[in-house]
Amino acid sequence: MNKFADYQTDHLMLIVGTNPLPCYVAARLLCSDATRLHLLVSDGIKSLGIHKRLIKLLGRDPEDERQYLTVSPSDPEDILRKVSGRVKSFPGNWGLHYTGGRKSTAVHAYRGMEAALGPRAANAVFSYLDADTLELVLETRNRIDRRSAHQELEITLEEILELHGRPPDPKAIKVKPAQPSFTRALIVHCRDEKNRQGFLSWAQDNLRRPDGERLNETLAREVRVPDLIPLIGGKRLEEIGLEWEMKASSIADWLHGKWLEDYVLAEAISAAPEADVHQVVASIRPQRLIAFDVDVVAMQGYRMFAISVTTEAEKGLAKLKLFEAIIRARQIGGDEARIALVCFSKYPEELEKQVGEFLSFYEAAYEPSEMWLSPVRVFGIRDLPNLSGQLAIWFKEI
Repeated sequence: MNKFADYQTDHLMLIVGTNPLPCYVAARLLCSDATRLHLLVSDGIKSLGIHKRLIKLLGRDPEDERQYLTVSPSDPEDILRKVSGRVKSFPGNWGLHYTGGRKSTAVHAYRGMEAALGPRAANAVFSYLDADTLELVLETRNRIDRRSAHQELEITLEEILELHGRPPDPKAIKVKPAQPSFTRALIVHCRDEKNRQGFLSWAQDNLRRPDGERLNETLAREVRVPDLIPLIGGKRLEEIGLEWEMKASSIADWLHGKWLEDYVLAEAISAAPEADVHQVVASIRPQRLIAFDVDVVAMQGYRMFAISVTTEAEKGLAKLKLFEAIIRARQIGGDEARIALVCFSKYPEELEKQVGEFLSFYEAAYEPSEMWLSPVRVFGIRDLPNLSGQLAIWFKEI
């Protein structure tokens, strides 16, 4: 049963911004089968096609122009006039959801709707999603109600990417980790710094050509794994390829660094049940996006946990990887997104603190909704053996 049913209205107006996820969530929770949608959009939003993707994913006709109301965000009179005119044209009770779009647009749309409704404003519902508490805040004339929202829907990463017009490559997305027994054994092996440095040095010197390019199949077959490497030590990649049913060149590429992504995927899947995470995927390659610096994604309700993975221990390179993940995750997952880096650093707290201080500098000058200020986590080498436990704790944080 939808616990927001008592706040559903005959008409719901959504202010659509560059991130349509809040509008999608609001429409799923606040629309009955009979609710008519009205999307308040700018010319810029329309040129990007965001409004049509949103309507299509909601199961409505994206070509029905009667659903859209185009306004100029910098013209208060235009917003007031058009919102007021639309509201006056339709009887029944109204709702306005204003998480998306500019604050100025929200203010004038709110004023326009309230004025146009007149006595009917007593039945109006004004709402927004609180990214900090994951609640849907609902305001009526008589009260303000806050209700937990993020576990009421199970939204997939595929849906979020569809909203942004960047569907994932279905052939690339991974839901099952490769060689989990080996990746766990290698993590245990790499807890010792001498072992870790030995493995990483071998991988750097033997699993790439001198120019940094991947090995071809002929060269990869002859590569021999050092004896100390668990489970596969002493074998040539050709032999391992026969056991794992993989090309030797693919194994070389995987051992060069991508194996850690599979380990993180396995640990996130293990942590998912106790943290109400309904989807965990890796190797996400959105179409029409040159780089997506997020390796593993966990979905909990409509909140995205984005995890970037690297075998780097050097602070500068790890920091760059983390900032890239923050940018991409917030572009796709919005204010609710949470971001983490899994790396080989011995001092993850220092990196976490530095990034947090950098973001706090902007928080002093900008409101959180205007800057991308999501909490970040860094998991280092000592966290890796029990990463599933650490992830479960993180997934349950608000």
